[in-house]
Amino acid sequence: LRARDLPLLARLALLWPAASVLKRTVSLARLGRFFDAAPAGRAVEPAHAAWLVDGLLRRAYRRQPGYCMERSLLLFHLLRRSGRDAALRFGVHRRGGDLRGHAWVTADGFPVAEGVDPQTVYTVTYTYPDDAP
Repeated sequence: LRARDLPLLARLALLWPAASVLKRTVSLARLGRFFDAAPAGRAVEPAHAAWLVDGLLRRAYRRQPGYCMERSLLLFHLLRRSGRDAALRFGVHRRGGDLRGHAWVTADGFPVAEGVDPQTVYTVTYTYPDDAP
């Protein structure tokens, strides 16, 4: 962790509660608009932004599954704020009788910090912004 990461962590700490609440109460389009950001501040590499977001959320959720939406919203915000061409993606996958969802971020058209490209597993149901590649 570097001293110059502290403002980014402070921003994440302020936005994270909003992500937790808003994901249950507003549409995906409104979530995207809320977490979208005009370029400002320093550039952040996607891998480093994911490291910061994951570090915060791993401590908060203590290995509980199911925080991909918050992770994606925060990561999307940091990348857009740093001037990256980032997009939010939401998808579904049927496993047995269950329908499972996942949220992830792409930067410059590639998934950020995902073990496997989610588009090979999930059918994309929504993308923000809608003109993203």
